[in-house]
Amino acid sequence: MALVLISLEAVLCYFVGGSALRRLGLELRSLPERAAIYVAVGLGILAYSILGIGLLGGLNWIGFGLLILGFVLWAGFEMRTRGSGRQVKEEAKGEEREGEKTSRFEMTVIGMVGAILLVLVGGSLAPAGAIEWDSLAYHLAVPKIYLADGRIHYIPFVSHSNFPFTMEMLYTLGLFLNGPALAKLNHLMALVLTLLLLWGMGRRLWGRTAGVVGWQLSPRRP
Repeated sequence: MALVLISLEAVLCYFVGGSALRRLGLELRSLPERAAIYVAVGLGILAYSILGIGLLGGLNWIGFGLLILGFVLWAGFEMRTRGSGRQVKEEAKGEEREGEKTSRFEMTVIGMVGAILLVLVGGSLAPAGAIEWDSLAYHLAVPKIYLADGRIHYIPFVSHSNFPFTMEMLYTLGLFLNGPALAKLNHLMALVLTLLLLWGMGRRLWGRTAGVVGWQLSPRRP
């Protein structure tokens, strides 16, 4: 269920983030970069929306329900405007036709990264253990307190609760809907978005092989 919910969250945030950026006159040609940045912007909007309803004392089924409904309606309108995703599929097919053939080296790197991601998915679905001190101390602990109280407030005995808490807002929604698994998958999604962005930037600037190598090395000009 956590994997289904995080997938739905990514789809909604893709369309919401894309809608927000297009209204600012920003458009990206590279599909991987567009996917990464659109979802990231959508997640930012979602996080600050949760902050807003939390400060207003709305961390309950009514508050979250209205927030989710708003995102569904916003994303639905955007999907209808863009032809229910047909434009996205056509752009993806166009990029495939224009791209190079995948080399054996690229397939090897993709396989390695895919295997690592599978391991990380398993870790995300497992309960937080002794090695996840930060999660138990404040990343998940503070949002759990917020949810118990139904609002965001000052916590005098947790100094880390005074840090910027953008990601923790997403953890709050994850804990509310599904528990620690969905909260931790939000963190893993940040890695997936980073990989997409590195791939897209490397491919656009230096070719597809450079995009794949960007997963292993910091991007730099040869």
